[in-house]
Amino acid sequence: MKSSSSAEESVTAVQLRGKVKGLEANVSALEEQLVQKEERIKQLEAGLQENLAMLADLEHMDQTRSIKSRDAKKERKKEKKKEELVVMQSKLKEETLEKEQLAMQLELAQKRTEDLEQHVQLQLQFLQAVGPKDGQQAQALGEQKDAAPIPGNLGGFVREMEIVSNLLQEKIAAVKGGKETRNGDSGRVAAVAVTAGTAAAVATNNKAASHPKQEPEPTMQNSASVAAVEKPSDDGGGMSTGAAVAVGAAAGATGAVAATGIARFFGGFGKGAKQEETPKTDSEQEEPNKEEPQQQESASMSADPSTSGPSTGVIVGAAAATGAAVVAGGAMIATAVKKPKKKKKKPEFVPEGAPPLSEDRVYINAIIPKTKGSKLGMKLTEAADSGRDLLIIANILPGGLADESKLKQGMILYTVNGKLTEGKSAMEVARMLAGAEGTVTVVAIADKNEIEEESETEDDDDDEELSGLAAYGFGAGRRVSGGSRTSSMSRDASNSSLRSIREEDETDEEDDDKSEELMSKSDMEAMAATSAALAPAAGADPRSSTASTDSRRATVAAGTVANPLGGGGRRPSYFSGMAKLRRGVKKIKVINTLTKNKVNKWASALRRLDPRYQILSYFDEVAKKGAQSFEYCNVHTSPDGICTQGCLTASAGMVGGTGPDGQIRRSSYFANDEEAKTASSLFNKAGIFTVWRPTSLDSIRKMMVGDGVGKGLDIKGKSAKKGHFSGFVPFLQLHQERHKTMTRTVPKDARMRIFYKTEEARREAHFKMLQVSVEMLAGFTQAQKVIIKIKTIEAEEEKAEMERKNSTDFDVDDFTESKTDMAAREKVLEERDRQLQAALEKYMWEMDDPIIYLVDEFAPKAFGLDIPQRIVFEAYVIRGDCSRPPGSIHETGRGSEPAFQDMNMDTLRTVKPGAPRPVCVLQSEDLEHTMDPRYLLMAYQENGVVKPVVSDFDCFLVGSRRVDFDKPLPADQVELMKWCISVIERILDLEPSSETWTMRWLEELKREYESGFHVSFPKYGFADPTSYSMMAHAVDRLKMHGSVRHGAECFNYYFPQDLDDEFLVVTSMQQNGPWVKYSKDGLLEFLSDKIDQGFMFPVNPKWALCDVGWKKLYDKQMQSDNAWTIKAMNAWYPKNSGVRDMISRISAKHPKAFQVIVQQYKMENKVYSPLRQASEDGEEVTGDQAMDMALLEIEHDRMLKKAIKAVKAIIFANRMKKMKFNLGI
Repeated sequence: MKSSSSAEESVTAVQLRGKVKGLEANVSALEEQLVQKEERIKQLEAGLQENLAMLADLEHMDQTRSIKSRDAKKERKKEKKKEELVVMQSKLKEETLEKEQLAMQLELAQKRTEDLEQHVQLQLQFLQAVGPKDGQQAQALGEQKDAAPIPGNLGGFVREMEIVSNLLQEKIAAVKGGKETRNGDSGRVAAVAVTAGTAAAVATNNKAASHPKQEPEPTMQNSASVAAVEKPSDDGGGMSTGAAVAVGAAAGATGAVAATGIARFFGGFGKGAKQEETPKTDSEQEEPNKEEPQQQESASMSADPSTSGPSTGVIVGAAAATGAAVVAGGAMIATAVKKPKKKKKKPEFVPEGAPPLSEDRVYINAIIPKTKGSKLGMKLTEAADSGRDLLIIANILPGGLADESKLKQGMILYTVNGKLTEGKSAMEVARMLAGAEGTVTVVAIADKNEIEEESETEDDDDDEELSGLAAYGFGAGRRVSGGSRTSSMSRDASNSSLRSIREEDETDEEDDDKSEELMSKSDMEAMAATSAALAPAAGADPRSSTASTDSRRATVAAGTVANPLGGGGRRPSYFSGMAKLRRGVKKIKVINTLTKNKVNKWASALRRLDPRYQILSYFDEVAKKGAQSFEYCNVHTSPDGICTQGCLTASAGMVGGTGPDGQIRRSSYFANDEEAKTASSLFNKAGIFTVWRPTSLDSIRKMMVGDGVGKGLDIKGKSAKKGHFSGFVPFLQLHQERHKTMTRTVPKDARMRIFYKTEEARREAHFKMLQVSVEMLAGFTQAQKVIIKIKTIEAEEEKAEMERKNSTDFDVDDFTESKTDMAAREKVLEERDRQLQAALEKYMWEMDDPIIYLVDEFAPKAFGLDIPQRIVFEAYVIRGDCSRPPGSIHETGRGSEPAFQDMNMDTLRTVKPGAPRPVCVLQSEDLEHTMDPRYLLMAYQENGVVKPVVSDFDCFLVGSRRVDFDKPLPADQVELMKWCISVIERILDLEPSSETWTMRWLEELKREYESGFHVSFPKYGFADPTSYSMMAHAVDRLKMHGSVRHGAECFNYYFPQDLDDEFLVVTSMQQNGPWVKYSKDGLLEFLSDKIDQGFMFPVNPKWALCDVGWKKLYDKQMQSDNAWTIKAMNAWYPKNSGVRDMISRISAKHPKAFQVIVQQYKMENKVYSPLRQASEDGEEVTGDQAMDMALLEIEHDRMLKKAIKAVKAIIFANRMKKMKFNLGI
């Protein structure tokens, strides 16, 4: 039983094990299925995420596309609005200009209406004068007047003149045919001629009366002619001779005046017609009618070329025909009636006390008024043609009255040996006398027969007086270029300066008449021409390169003053103890019309006008009264730069004076200030000398007579060395057409001022430049449209190209292009580029404010325009005549330099507070020259006047003795000097080459600018406080001529310049005269002698390290045991600053100083460099000009780098934009 049960249990166990295994297999299968399901779920989840991401991307793309579409629409609308706005602005500007022109036309139309009302009154006078016989023709004339087809309602007036002409021709034909001339007919014809001429003249006068600044007055011609007609004839056969002559003269003159006045007044009415004037003879140009000055002025004021109206040809032709008919008729009547009697010849004028007349002598009595010419030129020409010597008598009284009793008081007599070939205005005659090639003696001075030999017993007083006279213009001088009249803008200033000088002399002669002491402008200019030329040559130092033995020999003919440029005579001295002039001037007999005392006073006055004398006087005064008087003055900090502290009016500084605290500041006590001054001069031996870069003699002369003022550092253009405007600085610095496009672009907001001498000239220029302005505005608007159109086409083409590249629907032909298509496309692109280039050129005509404003603050001396510079450059430079043919009046002796033209343009648009404003002035009164850029000169607007500028005196250094420099150089300037020395060391370390000092310094300065270097400049330059105040007061004291504008060059640490070959020394402590020219070596010797005499002066580090000989002067002062010198050296080169050690170390390292290889310079690469270009061309460039050109190059380099950065930024922005477009962002 046990065995069977155990067997069953084993079977059951096996079965159970089998089931367990089956179950385990099922579990494994289920687990595998579960894993598969989980993997499937994960796949489904991943797919779902991908679908969701794709959906989100699709939604984002749809949103982006819609946004881009909206933005594109907005941008198109914006661009369209911008185009409309630009068009509206252009139309507004054009309407504004049209409004101004309409206003001008309205004003002129009102004036013409007033003239026509006056014309009606003249017609009534005409009907009354003609009489009953010709009344029907006149009545017919009146009926046809209103229906006349001639423009401007002038038909009646023209036909009236035609009737007068016909009547006169009938009467002339009757006279020629032998018909008897009855008293009634001749009187009626004469009345017709006189009335017609009178009507025309009165019409001209009435036109002048409409001018707001002139009252109409009846002319002498009108009154004389009417009186001649109304007076009955003495004999029954015809008119009297006097009446006929009066009728003929009045008719001819009034007809001519009428024709001229009508032509000038209505000549400008023709649109686009150019008025041509008949050339006049010399006598007609320079000989005003003394009997009728008011008539001439009225006729001249009637010209108005800026208006518009009827045809020029009709009016001018009718007026000319009428005038000719009246002239012919009057002449025939006068001839037919009775021949005039011959007039008795007036006896020739002989002044009281003058030698009698002879075949070789003629006296000419000529009146020279203050503002007008005279008949002197014509009389000179007639007398000169006779071959006789001339004794010219010129009355220079203020009123210019022909009163022989006054001629005894106010005459200057000139004797000219030699024949004058031309004689025009009194001004030009004076200039010719100063520059005559023969011998000239100004006499109070009788002619050559009255001149006596020099006596050994001649006293010193007479010698001194005649020396002063000879030295300041009364002698043969160099020929003066040009013959234009003196500017009316400077005439009053010159007379006022002379008047102030005369008032100082009243204490010497209280009974002198004030009018006798005034000098005419012509005599001032004649005297100044030789004054400027005399001193430098006659006083040349033996150490100067220009001195020679022959130049000091007397080569004077009997009775003449030595030619100052020819070397005759020594320089006279004006200082006590100096040698007087004893050679070159023979004793001159003075007649009683002008005393020696008056001549000497005039010569003394002219000497005071010399800017060199004014410089000398100022620094001598500083030496006597002490430079410390400037310590309490704020002239260098006040806005206007004018001294208000009364400096140098009392002794101060080391010898006297009081400070603001009221305490006495004298080195020792004296009874009064005069004793302190004497003690300073005798015991302290204070003194000052100055060294200057010399200016031209023409510039000095123009400053003396008030024609020009010295220029400052802001005006960098070159002055003319020859030609009509020698000494002045022309606005136009280029004279080659190809250089016009080489100038820099003028900023669109830049403006400048131009002044004209007459209101008529300004009106002409205003009208011409308004036309240019309208053309430029229209061109700019059209250029905008072309540029926008081209840019739009290019954008559309680019978009189409991108769409074609991104498209999936394409074939091979889409990527191929035939040669024909390529050529056509290339042609289209070339035409598009041409249009774009033309549009970009006119796009530069854009202006912020194109309006031209009138400037009347200096009227009536000058009439100005405030104009956008782009209009000026286009009207005067681009479209003007810039040629300067050799030998012509426009030749300047300078090269064509676009860089200096850029400098002038930059100067004219810069206005600095507290400084004179740079402007332009048109130096001509001829309307033909109104738009000629060669007559434009650089000028200053200051002190209530506008004057052209000339070269000023550039101070090189100031040497002093016993002047206390107690305040050192400011700390920031000491650091600047150390920077300057370090740059000099880098330059000296370079190998020598053909590059000049200025070229080397220029490159170093460019590198400094790249590193952020910047310097702030004081108003008058760098200097210690005492030197700065001294020069600031010099600028203030000499502001009348503007001869000094800035401080001394010895303190120029920013851009030390090259040395010139010649220098001018001004001091009263030299034997050869108060102002003497020295060469480089001569100046070194002079300065070395001055150090031995106790003088000290600052030496620029560049001179000490780079120029041979200057280190010795520096060491000589450093080693001096003079207490004043030691104190000055401590002020200029502080001990603890390290400056002295740097100079000593670099000098020992480079003992040969700066060296240049002498050879023709050639530019390595053609870059913008005016300085290098001038050197390559072999052009002579002075030190200050080289600095100006280098600074212009630095500015150009800075602007170029700025522009390159801007272009790079634009290119980068375009690349980023294109990349985003390709990515679809």
